[in-house]
Amino acid sequence: MEDQSTINIVLQTPPESSLSYNIGEMQQVVENLLQVEGSTHMWQIVQNSGGFSGLGLVSSNERNFSPQTKLPEVYSRLSGIAGLDLLPVLPGSLPTAGQFEIELVVKSSDSYKKMKNYADQLVRAAFQSGKFLFADTDLKIDLPQIELVLNREKIADLGMDISTVSDQLSVLLSSNYVNRFNAEGKAYRVIPIIGDEVRSKPESILNLSLKLPDGELLPLSAVAELNWQTGPRKLGTFEQQKSFRIYGGALPGTTKEEALSVLEAAAVEILPPSYSLDYAGESRQLRQEGNTLRANGSKSYSFKSNG
Repeated sequence: MEDQSTINIVLQTPPESSLSYNIGEMQQVVENLLQVEGSTHMWQIVQNSGGFSGLGLVSSNERNFSPQTKLPEVYSRLSGIAGLDLLPVLPGSLPTAGQFEIELVVKSSDSYKKMKNYADQLVRAAFQSGKFLFADTDLKIDLPQIELVLNREKIADLGMDISTVSDQLSVLLSSNYVNRFNAEGKAYRVIPIIGDEVRSKPESILNLSLKLPDGELLPLSAVAELNWQTGPRKLGTFEQQKSFRIYGGALPGTTKEEALSVLEAAAVEILPPSYSLDYAGESRQLRQEGNTLRANGSKSYSFKSNG
């Protein structure tokens, strides 16, 4: 691997974290990593949903170590920062669409909840193999969500139907414009927006008012309730099929081929017959260069039946 005198950091944030929170947590990262031997500077691109950063090192002729040998130390330092999930990676010799050394894609028609069980098993297998510095999955079911449940019977007793209530709520909650007006030769959209006190406390939605057929106002709480639940941070797909990824970084002294082969072997043991494998990033490139892929870009595996 080419020595590019840098170690990149992939920044994964908690669900619904704010930009100010992420920037504040990254300050700890900068202070910590600049203590690494041979470090010169850091750069970072931080967003609400994640980000990317890098630790610059002195040129190779000014040090007696490679960036790869520093990965365990950098990972150890990053693991001590609880507010963010930070993963060190080395820049690839050739540009790819992925971020990590190992990226195994698992495809299935199962629900994401069922797939999550297999994703966690594969991550554990990666750590237990002793070949991975870190491993994780992009299938994370920890995003807080609210389900608004409307009571059809109560709504009917008030002389309305679900459609009428939904139309009233959509005016306040959808952020769609409801009208236009002209001012000084320019056209503007009118977008009703509920106040910050409701946006910051989702349960306050129940305090919104519904207009009854007789003109009276009734709080939404009289005909609805909230159910809290968690859902996937994202609905992963690959080639138009539900999927999740197992990604990671190989320990120094372990080749990408060795780490990927270990993960493939674990998949054969763990996954049901209906699941299939594919690859992304460097792993896809590795398999294609090794002539181990079929013409359609997928490797063939026989999974054991769990029945």
